Amino acid sequence: MKKYILSVLSVVLLATTTQAQTAPAALTCSDRMNVRNPFKSNEAYTGWSAIVKLGITQPYTDINMYQYYKVWRHKNENQPMLTVGAQKMVSNVIGFQGLLSYGTLQGTLRPLSATSSTEQKLYFQSLGNVGSAAAKTGIYFRTNMLAVNANLYFNWSNLGYSLLSANKSVYDRKYTFYSTLGFGMVAFNSTIYSSKTGEALSSNKYMSGITNKNGKTYETNIPMSTGFKYKLNNKISVGAEYTLNNVMSDKLDAYVNAAPVNGSTNGTGLWLRNGSYDKYGLFAFTMNYNILGTNANAQNIEWTNPFDNKIINEKLVTQSDLAADTDGDGVSDLLDKESNTPAGCRVDGTGRAMDTDGDGVVDCRDRERLSPAGYPVDQYGVAQIPDSDGDGIADNLDWEVHSPVGCKVDQHGVCPPPPAPATIAPISFESIYFKTNNNVVDKEYMPTIQHIAMTLLANPKMIVTISGNTDKHHSDDYNDKLGMRRAKAVADILIKRFGISADRINIKSNGKRSIRFQNSDELNRRVDISIQ
Repeated sequence: MKKYILSVLSVVLLATTTQAQTAPAALTCSDRMNVRNPFKSNEAYTGWSAIVKLGITQPYTDINMYQYYKVWRHKNENQPMLTVGAQKMVSNVIGFQGLLSYGTLQGTLRPLSATSSTEQKLYFQSLGNVGSAAAKTGIYFRTNMLAVNANLYFNWSNLGYSLLSANKSVYDRKYTFYSTLGFGMVAFNSTIYSSKTGEALSSNKYMSGITNKNGKTYETNIPMSTGFKYKLNNKISVGAEYTLNNVMSDKLDAYVNAAPVNGSTNGTGLWLRNGSYDKYGLFAFTMNYNILGTNANAQNIEWTNPFDNKIINEKLVTQSDLAADTDGDGVSDLLDKESNTPAGCRVDGTGRAMDTDGDGVVDCRDRERLSPAGYPVDQYGVAQIPDSDGDGIADNLDWEVHSPVGCKVDQHGVCPPPPAPATIAPISFESIYFKTNNNVVDKEYMPTIQHIAMTLLANPKMIVTISGNTDKHHSDDYNDKLGMRRAKAVADILIKRFGISADRINIKSNGKRSIRFQNSDELNRRVDISIQ
């Protein structure tokens, strides 16, 4: 076993030596700002790797010679184990592993001698009958094991960043430190033997507590490990790892100790050496081989740290780099997203020329900096808004988009109502408009009503006709009543406030039968007034 370990160490040392590289040359400003980023889609990275581990197991059970040191001679407690599996990194810090392990576990208790310590004697006493047999002839247990584990992998090296010197090129980590925590199952068939005769002990023949039996035992396992890896190249990394496997059972060494000693004559408290559950350690040399990359030389993402890339960008930019401003817009070329900004244009924090209305024409060339959204603009940034009815009012401001041809419209693009027939020759006044489903006269129309009243008072023989109108919504009956209420509201003001006789006022309702404006409900909610 010692020869095997020395051979493995020699191979690792030789491989590490062959990877030595000369110091990289200093970066130019352009190089500094183009540091490799593992999250760019065009980079060759992978999160998958195959795992092979070769190591030795060490028991932490009731039956093993010393609590921490594991003996190499007379029933060697360092036994081989092979592990294979796969690892998937979901980020440069977190990953998952699936592992399958097969190997041997062995522990021994040598006979007591005259030179045995008091602690050893007390420990043998705590093992009851098994301890008595071990004290006389020595015992050992041995088992083949098959373990399946799923682990959470945590890369400690990528939690921070490295302090890089100014002459370093793109940072390429060679070492990484990690830990894992997992859950799995372990199958074993442990048997206790006499060190003197090699005979398997049995419960009936020897002592209680022994669980020797034919067939396998299956128990749950919680593995915890820590280790480091060294990257040989973009495909392969090697390292060393120690795993403590916490088996949720006291049967791993084929012995269940149910009666530990709680005290001794020398006053030292006694407890189970390794707790109520058995454990075993695994010290292993590891090798990871990247798989499923975008090309044959894809590097695993756990070897690149975005923090390092950011620090390179920040630390390696000099004062002269920041001072360069080709287009003179006040933003350094290193940060400028638009290196040819037109002279005189205001820019944002990234050096792009401002475009307040987002019409594609920068403000310094835009003759209409607040162009209406949704309309195309010309080369000067002026919105090209149509005027469908040719009345001189653009469609976005026109209340009546299809005014009659030749009609002289108001400022809202609305064609006024036609004059009354010449045969009747009534005197018409400005219409009074109402809100939806409302018959309250707004104060703004009081001057119009006062004008009507003054005309009636000056001409005692004149009769006024007040016609209530509505928009096209609701039923005929509802609109007829609403139109009448609107006409009566105006009539009441003439009667009560200005003293006009009620027999000089005619009121009527047109409801929605006198729709004048098809595209404007608010212009149809009105009262028309004429005097003749």
